[in-house]
Amino acid sequence: MSKKEPIDIPTELDPDEQRFVDAYFANNMNGTRAYLDTHPKAQYNTARAEAPRVLANPSIRAEISRRLDEMAMPANEAIARMAAIARAALLPFVRIDDDGFVYFNFADPEAKAYMHIIKKIKSKRERRIDGQGDNAQEWEGEWVEVELYDAKAALDTILKMHGKLVEKMDLTSGGEKIKGYAVISPDDWDKKSNAAK
Repeated sequence: MSKKEPIDIPTELDPDEQRFVDAYFANNMNGTRAYLDTHPKAQYNTARAEAPRVLANPSIRAEISRRLDEMAMPANEAIARMAAIARAALLPFVRIDDDGFVYFNFADPEAKAYMHIIKKIKSKRERRIDGQGDNAQEWEGEWVEVELYDAKAALDTILKMHGKLVEKMDLTSGGEKIKGYAVISPDDWDKKSNAAK
């Protein structure tokens, strides 16, 4: 039996391969759905059988791998995002006018830079007419509620990642497990680090 030659993976996909890879990601990485999108006349069972064969194509595998690498979040980016949540404040979104009226401004460039720390925005607009007849006045108000991601949870996660927050388990409560956390002081951390050396 002869030794297999290494497969030379093409750097570019042909148009059909490109369409399949695009459909694969458009369908949340579902090969069967991608096959059905790129082969509209195919039956579902055919697509289910053919998709693994197409996905085994070295060129397609390489392109999917390349795109996944591009989409993946490196650890340092994840930590930076967690740190932004831990430092979260409403200040980038809040504006105060000359009359002392407080309002949210999400269009401000500074606010746009911090949109990823917002968990939820609720907005409610109210219109009504106050008074009657000639004295009637139209009134409009808007109520906005902004909820940021939990800063304490982000802080706890960062402390755990750095080994500064250790999970403790209390088993003295009549069999009921009670979780708690202990913050390690810098002195204790130094002792622990030196003991490990």
